[in-house]
Amino acid sequence: MIPISYDFSVDSARPEIPDQPGLVAAVQEGDAERWVTFKVFARCGESLVERPIPLSLKITAEAGSQLQRDIEAFDRYGTPFSAPAGTADAELDLPGSLGRAFTGGSVRLEPAPGAGSTGYDIRLQVVDQDGQVIAETLVGMEPVTTGPSRRGVRAHGTEQYGVFTFEVLTDLEAQTVVYTVRGCDLAGKPPHPLLPGLRVLREFRHPHGLRIAGPFGPATHRADPIPEGISADADTGVVFDFVEALAVIQDHTTTQLRVPDLAKIRSSRHPGNPAPRRTHARRGDFRSVGGVRRPSLAGYRPAGGRPVLHAALPPANHRP
Repeated sequence: MIPISYDFSVDSARPEIPDQPGLVAAVQEGDAERWVTFKVFARCGESLVERPIPLSLKITAEAGSQLQRDIEAFDRYGTPFSAPAGTADAELDLPGSLGRAFTGGSVRLEPAPGAGSTGYDIRLQVVDQDGQVIAETLVGMEPVTTGPSRRGVRAHGTEQYGVFTFEVLTDLEAQTVVYTVRGCDLAGKPPHPLLPGLRVLREFRHPHGLRIAGPFGPATHRADPIPEGISADADTGVVFDFVEALAVIQDHTTTQLRVPDLAKIRSSRHPGNPAPRRTHARRGDFRSVGGVRRPSLAGYRPAGGRPVLHAALPPANHRP
């Protein structure tokens, strides 16, 4: 059996490459009028043993740039990243005569999924200084990943109704854990289901604590204190009050209400001010005595195999 299979598409604009089972590489080539995308899939776990895909990749990044930080995060944690056009030179031996050398292209690197790795659910709880739960919600987590250097572990997921994303980066060398919460766009969503997640965002601040627990059952272990640098965010409070008011109105009407684009509302009322940030990151180092705590990484297996490569070639002088 041939260990590799293929797929292709022709589009008027360069499409994004979604994650797909078995996807090993995607090559895109096009011009101002159309783009051709070729995808290479591994039929089974032994496909890349029977038909290896050698890759020589050079990404040029300025010292201290965001691209350099993205490369370091991929190497340590397996955090996916995209190198913009003009920064990547590569030579890869893809099957199906798709292999070639190119310069000045763009690439997106993603970690390979670990064998047997699956997603899982966690509960995020925010507790007050007395240890009482004041906000909680469920988060669907993706399979855990690690980078090529195996010096760190990344766990990430999305709140059950898409209110925010949650990321846990465990640095195995520095023995630190970093939690990151980023708010998502709520436009078009019904108000009631959003309230638990928005309440977690609103209360995610010092002097409260954050506890990661299983999706059900008692959670009695000590919460990690949220550092002093994490303070209340005015925009998050305003959004919560607005959505809560919509939920109250929804209780009195059979018409389905949905959250509007809050940035546009704010901009129309205050045209001289920038739109409020709908994506807000909060970071803090959570250290534990005697080693790294990984409450959300149960069942972790290191990712194996090769990273997934998405390559976009420079525009050609002719139509593909």
